[in-house]
Amino acid sequence: MMTSVSIGNKLATLPAMTDTLGSYVRSKREARGWTQRRLAMEAGLNPAHLSQIESGKIALPNPDMRRNIARALGIAHIELLLAAGEITIDEVDGDDAVIRQTEAEQRMLPLIREIEWNQDRYDLVDGMLRLFRDADRRKSQ
Repeated sequence: MMTSVSIGNKLATLPAMTDTLGSYVRSKREARGWTQRRLAMEAGLNPAHLSQIESGKIALPNPDMRRNIARALGIAHIELLLAAGEITIDEVDGDDAVIRQTEAEQRMLPLIREIEWNQDRYDLVDGMLRLFRDADRRKSQ
């Protein structure tokens, strides 16, 4: 089940507890329809380093690498820290972060799993989820 963390105005999707940082990066890259070479280029990394990260040979890349990967994938750096097991949900939950799964995410998750992903579809679904989240926030105010 998808869970989200709101940190300030940024929304992050939490990795499944069975994910490693490498498998999480791979799934996010594949969701965009990118090759390892494309992500490496976008993140300013050597493709060999990215391959080692995805395979788990590098379990916890240095902070600059993580931030570059997160930026390239359009995700929050905290998602990578959670995937690596460096922080837990309990450490994220607080005044600055709220863990939640919106009703819209619950409705859309089965549909999202059926999509053949490419960048345009990823952007479309991401935009739709943001609209639903905004509507859910307005309803709760």
